Amino acid sequence: MASHIDFCGEDEGERGFFLIEAVALAFIIFAASFSFVLFSALTRQREDASALVTAAFIAEEQIAYAEAQPKSYLRSVDTLPWLGDGAEPIKLNGREFHVSTAVRPAEGGLRSVEVTLSWQERGKTKEKMYRRLVDCHE
Repeated sequence: MASHIDFCGEDEGERGFFLIEAVALAFIIFAASFSFVLFSALTRQREDASALVTAAFIAEEQIAYAEAQPKSYLRSVDTLPWLGDGAEPIKLNGREFHVSTAVRPAEGGLRSVEVTLSWQERGKTKEKMYRRLVDCHE
């Protein structure tokens, strides 16, 4: 007489189905974790790109301001305040940007306008410099 042993009311089919459920649950947890990490990385990249684009626009404004100055004035200064009024920091897109503008001699009667911007990003100070040569010939 053959006997069948019953493991807590489960037969072999139910035990196999539990294994499939465990593997599917592990896959779902892995996919959710991967999605979270990917989303976090993409969010950081978007924030960094936003800060860099904002910094570029600020620098372009300051360089345009420098180019609009009389050439004799540009030859006589070493620094320029932000758009002439010196109001700092510049608050844009949820960040505070600090601007410094140096005007240095360059070859051939040109002046190098160097705009350096700094801001805080996730507890670290980021900095970017933009430079353009400006003709100061009369």
